[in-house]
Amino acid sequence: MDLNLQHKLRSAMNEKIEKQKQEGRDFLAANKGKEGVQELEGGINMK
Repeated sequence: MDLNLQHKLRSAMNEKIEKQKQEGRDFLAANKGKEGVQELEGGINMK
């Protein structure tokens, strides 16, 4: 496979991963403020 193509694919995957991570952090931040939701040590929200 062409190295340039591999670089482009890896870059696109990394961008997608970072976007998904940020969406997860945003969700957890918004969710922990809801009534009855507790945040555990690891950052996980639990109702």
